[in-house]
Amino acid sequence: MTRFRILSLALVTVAALGFGCRAASADTYQTFDLAWSGVPNGNTASATGIAVIDTTVLPDFTTAAMQFDPASIFQSLSITITGASSGNGTFTLADFTGANNMYWNTNGGTLNFNAPLIGQATSASPWGTTVGTSGDFNLFSNGADPAAPTGVINFTLGANGGSGDAIQLTEFTPTPEPSSLLLLLSGILGLAVLARRRLIGAGVSRM
Repeated sequence: MTRFRILSLALVTVAALGFGCRAASADTYQTFDLAWSGVPNGNTASATGIAVIDTTVLPDFTTAAMQFDPASIFQSLSITITGASSGNGTFTLADFTGANNMYWNTNGGTLNFNAPLIGQATSASPWGTTVGTSGDFNLFSNGADPAAPTGVINFTLGANGGSGDAIQLTEFTPTPEPSSLLLLLSGILGLAVLARRRLIGAGVSRM
């Protein structure tokens, strides 16, 4: 087997493993990296977050208005705000739990939860656009911590209970699960060993 054929086999197998990992993750708890930035609103605040969602219980987000208790969808949530003039700190699901404290819709679009959500197509503007035609994703503080951020406009949180710097959602991206990464790395290692053995065997046979 030539090096080209071995490389082709490796690439096809790795792609298949990657697809299999993503397909499997769609039926389990999925971890997402979130980020917000104050740059679109002229401030230096930013936030990062980690959310764990059971995608098997996700409702239909395509209708015009969808409000939920975040605890009905998120298994866990953590948001850390830095650089804001007020309201910096780390906030968790407990700060947002409550009926109708999460607003999430896609304005007719169907999101692929195995790919970055920001920028995916809706019936109008790409999801994440703040003009109001792409749907929305927002969290609203339940008041347990007055400094917790809360939604102010589409895809935008206001720090310090909504009275502080406005930060726009810029990332909502699935992260590979550790088991999926291990499977993928094991596949790559196995292909490398197989390729080396075949090349060594081919060299010996020509001697």
